[in-house]
Amino acid sequence: MSVIVAGVDEAGYGPLLGPLCVGVTGFRVHGWSPGDPAPDLWRLLRPAVCEKPNDPKQRLPVADSKKLKGSNQLKRRHPLCHLERSVLAFMRTMGVDACDDCGLFTALGVACGDEPWHAGRVALPLDGPMERVGIDAAMLRRAMFEAGVEPLVMRCRVVREAAFNATVRRTGTKASTTMGAVAAHLRQAALTWRGEHVRFVCDRLGGRTRYGGVLERAFGKIDGRLGGATVEALEETERVSVYEIRFGAGVSGEGDGGSFRVLFMPEAERQHLPVALASMTAKLVRELAMARFNAYWAGVLGEIKPTAGYTTDARRWLTEAGDRIDPGTRSRLMRIS
Repeated sequence: MSVIVAGVDEAGYGPLLGPLCVGVTGFRVHGWSPGDPAPDLWRLLRPAVCEKPNDPKQRLPVADSKKLKGSNQLKRRHPLCHLERSVLAFMRTMGVDACDDCGLFTALGVACGDEPWHAGRVALPLDGPMERVGIDAAMLRRAMFEAGVEPLVMRCRVVREAAFNATVRRTGTKASTTMGAVAAHLRQAALTWRGEHVRFVCDRLGGRTRYGGVLERAFGKIDGRLGGATVEALEETERVSVYEIRFGAGVSGEGDGGSFRVLFMPEAERQHLPVALASMTAKLVRELAMARFNAYWAGVLGEIKPTAGYTTDARRWLTEAGDRIDPGTRSRLMRIS
């Protein structure tokens, strides 16, 4: 018996510049039954992973991306050193050997976008030799094998500026941009893991506790391929919102129809390793996208301090750029706040 544990988290919901990124990761845990408590992957993979950077045993840090991104003032290490180390090692266990952001984006299913500041290339790794990635991945593979953990998916959906703004205008709310990407990940998981026992954990979106309608609309879009879906709310509290998704005969055809449980909870990245790794994946993709952004505009504008795209610093950057960026381009650069 086995279960699949997956997690989703975002990076870049608040900024004025750059994309919104929503990552997903998933693992099959062998020797686990659906009725058992959710497997703790930090515990199972303890020989290779931990929750803090700079571990004396040189284990891979997996935690909320905000805790792992270093200061831009670091002198000896790249501020993304911890994020990229773990993401690249997990990707290598899945057969992905990315020597630049183009290779990483392709493996993660990231669409690069049409604007000139979406183009470019960033060599990887940003910090340390490529050989280190192989050493880390070997350590991680060994821990996974001994724990009966199998990596299944690491992907990231990127909502570019134009798509972000179009969604906000159509729906009247920023939250729909993230929920749309989460729903897309859920639909893909349902199509991929037919007949499996799946526990899918999402970081809570804002302060809402009710997601039944959102899930019904999300899974309704794939009824033709899954034979219909029903959503049952098991709990909707401040602590957690839990839903059981039941599919029609199209899911399994024969035998065990599996189960698909979706949980939304606050600070999920502190409780579930797949959510933390999804957060790290999304953050790394966004930071690499902003590295392309800054490289392009440095070439166009000359001397201008790079920006991470968050509101205060983005306004500083836009002020410094001034009328060197024409109004049409400026409107395409900026997201609706």
